[in-house]
Amino acid sequence: MKKYFFISFIFFLFLNLQSADININPNQIFVGTNIQFNFISSNTGPILNPEWDFGDSSPKANGTSTNHFYKEPGNYTVKFTWSEEGEDKEITKNIVVGDNRKVEISPSYVTVGQTVTIKLTNSTVSVVEWKLGMDVMLKNSPNTIQYKFLDPGEYKIICIIPNQTPVKSVINVKENRSIVLTQKYLFEGSKAQFKTRNFNSPNLKWNFGDSTIQHGGKNISHIFLRSGNYLVKVFDFDGKSKKPVEKRLNVLRENRRIELKYMVLYKNSEVEIQARNFKDSSIKWEFGDNSTQMGSNWIKHTYKRIGAFTIKAIDMGGKDTKAITKQVNVVNDNRRIQLPAEIIAGEPVDLQLKDAQTSNFIWEFKNGEKRHGNFVKSKNFKFPGFQTIKIVDKSGKYPDLIKKIDVKPDKRKLK
Repeated sequence: MKKYFFISFIFFLFLNLQSADININPNQIFVGTNIQFNFISSNTGPILNPEWDFGDSSPKANGTSTNHFYKEPGNYTVKFTWSEEGEDKEITKNIVVGDNRKVEISPSYVTVGQTVTIKLTNSTVSVVEWKLGMDVMLKNSPNTIQYKFLDPGEYKIICIIPNQTPVKSVINVKENRSIVLTQKYLFEGSKAQFKTRNFNSPNLKWNFGDSTIQHGGKNISHIFLRSGNYLVKVFDFDGKSKKPVEKRLNVLRENRRIELKYMVLYKNSEVEIQARNFKDSSIKWEFGDNSTQMGSNWIKHTYKRIGAFTIKAIDMGGKDTKAITKQVNVVNDNRRIQLPAEIIAGEPVDLQLKDAQTSNFIWEFKNGEKRHGNFVKSKNFKFPGFQTIKIVDKSGKYPDLIKKIDVKPDKRKLK
């Protein structure tokens, strides 16, 4: 009896020590990894009707060994079924499929027109499809490409891999291009000078916002005929870029002018010139007589010869593209004060302004006395010495006329 019990116990242990397992290689599994599945068993008998179910709705496979890859990450239950000694059996194993595929973008900071390297990593697939944003599809492409984005913005990058889930990434393309107006202020009729920075193409499409469209280079000029606000747009890449680079500018109404203190200019007589409504305190002056001077908006000049001259004032330190002009005519000064041959202190004399075109003059004397008109009667200079007579045109048309006289002492004696 004891002997029978011992043999039964040994047989029971033998049956339970028989084991079966699923061997998986490699241990770390990712999407697209080629996995080898092996069924192992301590039973030496035949394995009938072996079948694999990979838990991902893919077709089942036969045999005790097989290969499989997963298209999507996740947790899967692998089931192996077989028949042994007339009995149907099964064994399962849970596996985790990770996803280490990435779309790498280099450099990390990307600007418009910059060459970007886009690469699918951790994948054995060499031929893929790339979708770059909404419009660009690159079929049958390598897993590493180079591309230039023509417009700024956020682009969704999708790598489409045969029989696998797509790999996605995002790239932000920054705008570093700009339009520069070389003038600080711009007036109607002035030539606006534009420069561009960081544009990629030498051929650009310019839209100046005044119904003028022009194809040109990176530096260009344009004249706005009317004042107002304008939006200038520049299209890069031979005008093919969809999003233009923009610059808003204000074109000012032209109210600058040159004013003279006197309407009549005389040769060798100093003239006062003023620039009105100019934006800069530094002005380049050209007087039309081959003389040029940097100065403020108020300046003096003396013409050494008669003739017609064009005065030019160039705003913004001489950098404005438009000169404000004024035509002037310089003539000889034929005015003269008719005096006695000798003026004696205390003796009344008559004075007269000759060859003047008007009679609206004021005579100013050293003692503060003032007389009006072209003729001064019985003027008495009480004290001897040098004195100055100043004749001022009340209308402002003519410059002042200044005359120095020598008043003699009265040396006569009564007999």
